[in-house]
Amino acid sequence: MLLSLAYVPVDDIIHGFEVLVGSEFYQERRDILQPLIEYFEETWIGKMIAMERRSPLFSISLWNCYDSTLLRAPNTNNAVEGWHRSFSSHISSHHPTIWKFIKTLKDEDSLNCYKLEQYSLGLLAPLSKKQYRERAQRVYRIVEDYYSRPMLDYLRALSHNINLNV
Repeated sequence: MLLSLAYVPVDDIIHGFEVLVGSEFYQERRDILQPLIEYFEETWIGKMIAMERRSPLFSISLWNCYDSTLLRAPNTNNAVEGWHRSFSSHISSHHPTIWKFIKTLKDEDSLNCYKLEQYSLGLLAPLSKKQYRERAQRVYRIVEDYYSRPMLDYLRALSHNINLNV
C-alpha cells in the first residue's frame, strides 16, 4: 500500500511553536528558556516583526521531518559516515597515488556487488541497534498520530524520544 502523505503545513509548525511559547511550562521557566527560544525563532521559525514573520535562517521545508518519518527514511547520515571511515581506512593515506585510489574503488565495487548478490538472495542488511529501532518506531507512531493529538501532547511525546547524550 502506498502511503499518502500530507506535508505538515508551515502554519502548523509555526502554530506549534506559538503553543509551546504560550504554554505554562515555558511561562514558568521564561528566564531560563528565553535565549533558546529567541535563537530557535530566528534560526528555524522566523522572527515576528511588526505582526509579520520574517523568513527564518533555514527554511522550514528544509528541516521538516514529518514526511521522511512516515516514509521511515533514515534520520542521520551515520551510514555515509561509516562508509567514508571504511573507505579512508582502506586507502590508508591522505594523498594516495592514483593507482591505489583506483584499486580501492575496484575493491569497493566488488564489495557492493557482493552485498547486492546477498540482497538478491533474500539476505537482509544488518539492522541498527535495538534501542535505535525502538526509538524510530516510537517516533513513527507519534508522528502518524499527529492530527489526533493536541499540539502540546504531540510535542511532549516527541520530546521524550530525544537523547542529548549522543
